Amino acid sequence: MEACSGSQHWARKLMAMGHQVKLMPAKFVKAFLMGNKNDAADARAIWMAVQQPGKSVAVKTETQQAVLGLHRMREQLVKFRTMQINSLRGLLTEYGEVMGKVGRRWTRRYRMYWSGWWTVSRRF
Repeated sequence: MEACSGSQHWARKLMAMGHQVKLMPAKFVKAFLMGNKNDAADARAIWMAVQQPGKSVAVKTETQQAVLGLHRMREQLVKFRTMQINSLRGLLTEYGEVMGKVGRRWTRRYRMYWSGWWTVSRRF
């Protein structure tokens, strides 16, 4: 099977039925794709890719997938927090308040500026 959304679930189901499962990375399968992309061409490319020696994607347990999902969510939250802080830094710079990089001190200063921000926004 081509490793894509839902492939881990189906791999576990097929293994429970006694089938031998091999998940192939999509970029590896794409090298074997000939002609236009359609279901038949995809199936042929996967069939050819599976027969070649190469690395396959490991079938993960539900626990492993859950942990991976938590890591991905945390990574997204960290990125979102950074985006929000950078946006706020840019906004405060427009009012002459220059802030440093992210850190614990930044959070304290942010609270201090936020309390003053409310009075600034009322003027407008």
